[in-house]
Amino acid sequence: MPTYIILARSKASAASLTKVLELAACVDGLNLKESCAEPTEILVTEAEPGIDTFKRVVGKIHGAVDRSGQVPLSEIVVLVDDVSLAELNPVRSSGWMSVLAMVILSFPEFRWVFGCIRQPVASTDSATDSDTASLAESHSLSSLFAARWEPLFDPSGLRNHIRRLAKQTKAGDADGETGNEPKPVAPYLPLRKRLALAIDDEWSYAYLNAYTAYRFGYCAHAVMTWGQMEWACKRDRKNGEWITIEDLHLNFADRPDRAENNKRLSNLIERDSIFPALGKQNVKFRILVTSGQTRASDPAKWQANRAYMEEKWGNRAKLIPKPFSGIFDLKKEAELEPRARLRLAARTAGKR
Repeated sequence: MPTYIILARSKASAASLTKVLELAACVDGLNLKESCAEPTEILVTEAEPGIDTFKRVVGKIHGAVDRSGQVPLSEIVVLVDDVSLAELNPVRSSGWMSVLAMVILSFPEFRWVFGCIRQPVASTDSATDSDTASLAESHSLSSLFAARWEPLFDPSGLRNHIRRLAKQTKAGDADGETGNEPKPVAPYLPLRKRLALAIDDEWSYAYLNAYTAYRFGYCAHAVMTWGQMEWACKRDRKNGEWITIEDLHLNFADRPDRAENNKRLSNLIERDSIFPALGKQNVKFRILVTSGQTRASDPAKWQANRAYMEEKWGNRAKLIPKPFSGIFDLKKEAELEPRARLRLAARTAGKR
């Protein structure tokens, strides 16, 4: 049962977000009051000092979560009435937006949904603009009507966006002043420029693979359902590399019962025809995971998969067995570190 928390700067905007929640519940054929606990409303004001606001908001969030008991990670949804993506900077004095950035970083397991999203002015970096547009789409009110995705490993890049703004902040900028030789406030902050899809119908493997990718420098989707797969494949990051860690024998429990989808996801050609994003150019590497189970029809299917992998992907695809002994074993076998990826890319160069 989901838990909803509303952060708003007025009673009117909080009431509007509650109405949106009621509409989303109706679309799912549910009644909001019967399907979940009453949303917790937290009102904030610009006049309140930043650190005091942070402590109060965090305290109320803890109270709302404790009241609802043990809640699955992605079942806690926080709705914010208004956000400026360019001001989500925890080290710059930008009022409520700075506080909100700190709160978002404090709760990586929550889903964040924004009512009014103010995007920054277009920059000369088209890749950054593309990521910002994708970020706004992933956290808009319309995401309430889509499949619930796992936010823990920052698949949308929201927390990465906040860290990027903090890393770009110079010493004078943090207080709104300009010094003679401003220096970065937090140049040490790591940024994840790569995206990974950890696709497995077993949630334990999906989480393990996603965590491993996140641990070694990727924003990661833990994809465990057909709905999550559709959502993840709609996102199109044009910068950095996009890799997949896929269960070879894939069979989602929520697979639609439609004639056009009566294809086997264990057949890579049919899988890519259902989810074309997996076969696009920005997918740099594909890591296929299997337990080695076999059936009567498997030899022919495996030959077709092998031929497809060699023809289309060459050295950019790899098959590894499971179970793994841990995240470092998977990192080594999948060559997740950037240096290993560069070596693999060098071996691939000139062969395609």
